[in-house]
Amino acid sequence: MTFTDNIPEVVKRLKLVDAFKGYNPGVLDCIEVSRDSQIMIVDDAKGTCISKREADAYRCCLCINPTSSEIVLLPLDKRLIKQRAGGMADGAIFDEQKFVFLEFKDQAKGNYQTSVEGTYKKASSQLSAALQLFIEILATNSICVDFLSNINVSCHIIVSDKFPRVSALEQNMRLLFSMKNHGVELSFEKKIFFGRFTNSHAGSGGEYKTRKTNNNEQEIQ
Repeated sequence: MTFTDNIPEVVKRLKLVDAFKGYNPGVLDCIEVSRDSQIMIVDDAKGTCISKREADAYRCCLCINPTSSEIVLLPLDKRLIKQRAGGMADGAIFDEQKFVFLEFKDQAKGNYQTSVEGTYKKASSQLSAALQLFIEILATNSICVDFLSNINVSCHIIVSDKFPRVSALEQNMRLLFSMKNHGVELSFEKKIFFGRFTNSHAGSGGEYKTRKTNNNEQEIQ
């Protein structure tokens, strides 16, 4: 998207074009906009994008948009923000009310709690980096936007349907993330509801129990 007449209102309100002025490619060259009732978001070699492929359903982030709101996808890692030390969230999906950072770990595997925890910690670190970057850039004198006061911000870790999830670990990660990141919510839900719905309508996802193995690792069943 390059024509200023078509800039989504939320992009204008948050002054994202000016905030990331000088980045190549710029915000308008990166964003995708959709009003579809269901939007599949995936992360591939070129960055986060909207997919129409049924084969991507098992690994996608599914955005539910019953009111046909204008939904904006902004790819971050590998697109707007390249080779940032420490990593960066893959992208953000948002409308006028809700701004959600996404980190995909859909290729991650793990049979032990330690490997699952490592995946989650890496993802939460990348989400924190994106959140802090937006807070700082939008707060500069030339932009003067209080990011967290202007829109409801949350962060989601997206794993595939095959990834073993541990509810106790996820609960602990949510608490720690919120404490360290201005009270921003961390979620492990693959469905994000826009419009008149909230994520409280989403299912809890697969949960797995653990048991001790001979080497004292927590194996996920």
